[in-house]
Amino acid sequence: MSTEGLVPDFPALSYAEGYTGMTVRGSHTITRTVAANIVALGRPCRQFGGMQPQTPNTFVFGYTRTHADINQLRVAWTYRSDPDPIAAASTMTVTLTVTDALGNSVAASDARVPTAFDGTAVYTAQGSLSPTGDVHLGGMGFFDLDALATTLTNSSWSFSFVVARSGGNATLEWIDAWECPRSVVNTADTYGTLTGPMNPGNPISAGTVATRGYERLAKTIEGGILANRVYLSIAWPADTGASIPSTVSATYAPFATMTEGAGVPLPWRIRPRVVYLPNSAVGEPARVRFLYYQTGGGSGSIRTSTGSSSSPFDVTGLTGASWQWSAWTNVLLPTNGTDRIVSVTFEGKTMGGVLYLAGIQLEESQ
Repeated sequence: MSTEGLVPDFPALSYAEGYTGMTVRGSHTITRTVAANIVALGRPCRQFGGMQPQTPNTFVFGYTRTHADINQLRVAWTYRSDPDPIAAASTMTVTLTVTDALGNSVAASDARVPTAFDGTAVYTAQGSLSPTGDVHLGGMGFFDLDALATTLTNSSWSFSFVVARSGGNATLEWIDAWECPRSVVNTADTYGTLTGPMNPGNPISAGTVATRGYERLAKTIEGGILANRVYLSIAWPADTGASIPSTVSATYAPFATMTEGAGVPLPWRIRPRVVYLPNSAVGEPARVRFLYYQTGGGSGSIRTSTGSSSSPFDVTGLTGASWQWSAWTNVLLPTNGTDRIVSVTFEGKTMGGVLYLAGIQLEESQ
């Protein structure tokens, strides 16, 4: 096993470098190595946390890990203080349960869950320079993803935050999470290439995927491709009594609270990464899943429209009067639009009862 610090500065890359009358050399190889290390290890892109300020309730976010060499997830929550300076002291608690798609779970009482998310009471600030209160950090913690993965054996995870308060009028401002970049390259990991052997003047070697050389570099580039982006992560209260997206329509229609009016669904605008298909009407692969609740014994469906020549994409057969994640639905994001911007919309229908929506997770699927 060998290690070295990860160089954080992304180098300038050229598709071709030409020299005349000079000895054959590989000066470009080290720049490719530095770039591959940054993309695979130094800039992980998995995150969650889209939400609007809310009164305490339960909020559920989906999460999938970039790959096994990304080891830490930073999670934080903030609150907006009660603007009344003479209100009685109040506290807030956040109690977290992490579950995978197989039902394996890590409870808030587990030592792997930081104190900020184990239900410990946090005294909230009171008074404000703003009539709507000020935003304060309620708690932050770092999760060891390797430790969680010993219990959560399926790659699709769910972070369920139960937020409560005692007294006062403090509100939850947001919950967010992002993976921590690596600062060290380690040949014991699956991805990451030592830059030393790639310096100009050293022998050009194929090596192996487990040691050094071009095969290890190619493996690290593969890790960069697998560093999939999260395009949309959002949670509403997992509470059918709250103002959340819902539909009773028997045909595809915008969800309540997710419409621009006149039957037009609200568009979510994203810019997909190009890996294999530039300027394509079909597009790059992605996938989406939904946290839903179906009442009345009916069966619901959700349609995702992306503008791809293969769009729309439907998930059907959504049943059960409990909050649960749908199966993943494969979608395609076109790359031929102006500035490569894609407008994604969601519509739902139900054959009886009400179909509620409390979470969306849309991510790359390279």
